[in-house]
Amino acid sequence: FFQETTDPAVPDLLYPVARFTSSGLAGIVSYPYSRFSRLDLTLTAAIFQKDLIVNENVPTQSAYAIFPQLNYVHDDALNSYFYPIDGTRYNIGLSASPRLGPEWLGFVTPSVDLRHYVKLGSTMSIATRLVGAASFGPTVRATMSRPPPGEFAAMNRIGRVG
Repeated sequence: FFQETTDPAVPDLLYPVARFTSSGLAGIVSYPYSRFSRLDLTLTAAIFQKDLIVNENVPTQSAYAIFPQLNYVHDDALNSYFYPIDGTRYNIGLSASPRLGPEWLGFVTPSVDLRHYVKLGSTMSIATRLVGAASFGPTVRATMSRPPPGEFAAMNRIGRVG
């Protein structure tokens, strides 16, 4: 997507247009404890790039990340044809990325997603949800409470964070 923002790479331009791209690989392994709960281990390798679309003299900025994520998932929700109508779902996770160099992202992000569904009659239900995440480290990761561009926010700090 495109975003108009100020950028330290071209301080003379007030709102240069930037193009953000990301690519990578991910793999997941799940270990079920029971019919309703499991442990998920995800490993993701990603490359994030920012191109300023102002002229050819501004180099592409890149950031790299390898981050494992460990999640405990419980889901005993009873589904109707379109939506859950009764039960509980929760996902408690921890994600981390080691900072391997100046262009690598480094963060630790715990997260929680709790949902509870209460059946109201045969075709209706009410849902409650509690979601939260926080990110810590030199290049913090975007969480659910932060707006896009997500991990690209750290790219403005590449080379300036020790």
